Amino acid sequence: MFRKSPEIGEKVASVPLEAAESNAEVTDKCILGTIEKLKAASSVQDDPKDYARMASSLASASVEMAAEHLAAHTEVAKNAQIETSSILLEAGK
Repeated sequence: MFRKSPEIGEKVASVPLEAAESNAEVTDKCILGTIEKLKAASSVQDDPKDYARMASSLASASVEMAAEHLAAHTEVAKNAQIETSSILLEAGK
């Protein structure tokens, strides 16, 4: 058991680091998507009604992106939890 402890510790320590890296990638993707939507929304429109449509479209896209962002973070957390459980179950053998 003593010889396995460092290996188990290394595996357990890697789980949150990998999760943090995955979360950073998810957040980066969300930020870049938001910037693209804002670039599109800041374009000059010919008709004032188009600005209202653009704002509505931006709001809808933001809500959709937020839901996707939350789902992606949830998936990362779920995978980290499963991996940790697997490591601990393996350590108990």
